[in-house]
Amino acid sequence: MRKRELGITEPSITGFLRKVRAKRSRAPFRGTGSFSTSLSTGVGPARHDRSRRRRLRALAQCGAMRKKYFSLKTACQSAVAAFAMGVLLQACSVVGPPKPPPRPVPTPSTPPEAVVRYEHVGWSRLPGWGDDDLRQAWPAFLKSCRSLRFRAEWTSACTAAQPLDAQSAKAIRAYFDRYFEPYAIVRQTGPLREETGLITGYYEPLLKGARSASAQFSAPLYAPPADLLTIDLSSLYPELKGKRLRGRVQGNRVIPYYNRAELEASPSLRGREIVWVDDALDAFLLQVQGSGRVQLGSGEVIRLRYADQNGHPYQSIGRYPRRQGRADGGAGHDAGHPAVADGESQAAE
Repeated sequence: MRKRELGITEPSITGFLRKVRAKRSRAPFRGTGSFSTSLSTGVGPARHDRSRRRRLRALAQCGAMRKKYFSLKTACQSAVAAFAMGVLLQACSVVGPPKPPPRPVPTPSTPPEAVVRYEHVGWSRLPGWGDDDLRQAWPAFLKSCRSLRFRAEWTSACTAAQPLDAQSAKAIRAYFDRYFEPYAIVRQTGPLREETGLITGYYEPLLKGARSASAQFSAPLYAPPADLLTIDLSSLYPELKGKRLRGRVQGNRVIPYYNRAELEASPSLRGREIVWVDDALDAFLLQVQGSGRVQLGSGEVIRLRYADQNGHPYQSIGRYPRRQGRADGGAGHDAGHPAVADGESQAAE
């Protein structure tokens, strides 16, 4: 409760007490008129005592009220202090020690990118260079020069190769030492250096065959069947440029073309045989390779090249035995069976 709510202020109490003390120090009432007459007749002192007692009672009440007010003020201040202390203690008990900062999450490091480069090395680094008979490779190199000689970087080397003695291994080795430089292919992945790897190359297998079928030559190589359709949709769908569909007509619909097993049993290949060879597996590998040569009994050599495919996805011959559950890798399996793979090329002259 505040002082102004009681209608009493501290300055008014102090002023009242000062007036009381001043009146007590003065002579008993000085006045004129009716007030003086009452003193002379003996009535004035009684009234004065009653007035004095009223003032003293008022003074006592003011003092008690002031004491009560200050007691209430002290109690309120104590209650506020106790409440603040309670809140502080409760905060201390709930918050506790500060939590440690979260540990940073390690970001996965990006593996270094592999870089393949060529490093110039000497001929001595080339395995077998000093022992190989280069005369066996020389005819193939001269055939390559028939087309390579028109390129500026090959003109001088191919021109110098023409008059060289093809029977002198020493002369051929000296020719390559002069016109060519060996390079090592190195794969660098961070600190890891790799100098070995796998390089694939193209080759043309040479098979033994005949123009007609026999007990010895029973595996045919075919020209593309006449009912094989090649569908190019790039004019309608530019995003399909370079992609062609293979199919055949059945009634008024175009359906996927035969797979290898179906094709061997269908009449589409009858009359399309080019040559028969003596090994079904060799015939299959020639189809996968895309080209090859067949030497006839007369010595004549027929060169076959890629012509078309049936549109089915290629399936590796090495995976076929594993899909069949053969742990031995398919030893003894007739790998040339038509059901082994789809998507092989058909050969044509």
